[in-house]
Amino acid sequence: WTRTSMLGMFTGEFVSRFSWELNTAFWMPLPLRQKMYDRWPRLLTTHLKEQGYLVDAIANNFFLAGYTPIGFDRNYDTVTDIRAQIWDTPAITRGAVRYLKANQKRPFFLYLHYDGPHAPYWTPPGYAVRGARPPGGPQDLQFEQYLGESRWTDEHLGPIFKELERLGMDKDTLVVVTGDHGEIFHSAHDVIYGENNRTLHNHGCSLYQEAVHVPLILSAPGTVPAGRRVTAPVSHLDLVPTLLDLAGVPALKGHQGHSLAP
Repeated sequence: WTRTSMLGMFTGEFVSRFSWELNTAFWMPLPLRQKMYDRWPRLLTTHLKEQGYLVDAIANNFFLAGYTPIGFDRNYDTVTDIRAQIWDTPAITRGAVRYLKANQKRPFFLYLHYDGPHAPYWTPPGYAVRGARPPGGPQDLQFEQYLGESRWTDEHLGPIFKELERLGMDKDTLVVVTGDHGEIFHSAHDVIYGENNRTLHNHGCSLYQEAVHVPLILSAPGTVPAGRRVTAPVSHLDLVPTLLDLAGVPALKGHQGHSLAP
């Protein structure tokens, strides 16, 4: 689920190294919250700020903006919380385009967290994929909505890439697209856990392939070969060492991932 995935993505460490409450409790006890805000664990954001980067986020993400609080808003220069806006996806994109215009001359790390596709699924008119059947199941209206929301979100990434090209920033900007988790649609994976929590049409704290097999797309012209597809499994733990390696930034001590640059 989101919290554990983000912990792995931003530390490069196995989440089992941290407190079980950090991985399982939706509302963390005060001592753990205090520990999270006291520079533990060491995050990618901290490391990049020390290297002179602007570090910012624009997101619809319950766990980023310190609402629970969780601590992933630590060491950002700014966190723009889009959750109050109904049309959050285009709002994040507009914010990203404005950010690129304003910071094209400085080294920056910009984290964008779109909440779609995510349960409960919502698709604008004309985007639902009619007749789509999920793996291992009959026709499913929620699966149609999920695929439609995926299409809609994907379409809203386009203006960001176009703005990078227009500003001439596409040649020296590393872009990564990934997801914190997938969703469960296979009827055999319909599991009830805890109190009325369900995996089907959601994800839950499950390790089905549908939930853990997410995209990882990297683009860095002149550095990452275009069109190359890697079929071997990799991990979110590999993101931190890969980003720092490709950017020519010193490694973050303590990470357990491996740079994918080779």
